[in-house]
Amino acid sequence: MQTAETAMVESGPMVKPYRPGIDARRSILSELRRRELASEPAASMRTLASVVKLGSTSVWRHVASMRKMGWVSTTPGRTGAVRLTEEGRNAADML
Repeated sequence: MQTAETAMVESGPMVKPYRPGIDARRSILSELRRRELASEPAASMRTLASVVKLGSTSVWRHVASMRKMGWVSTTPGRTGAVRLTEEGRNAADML
């Protein structure tokens, strides 16, 4: 019978887990920060979707969760402009 200790030694190599939500939010934050540093106008949901290669609905959901975390602010409407908040800038700079 194997113990947990020997089972860990015999197991295969660990790989980085696939984290689509985290990776998508990281891409969105990076794009928003890039636009801000380049003095470009705020991005719309559609623009973000095309740049990060996700569907508009996925981007909308990620932006909604980032808004709850205090990382972004948006103008009203589904296609409204998305801007980083101070907390969002700090999070983007830590990437």
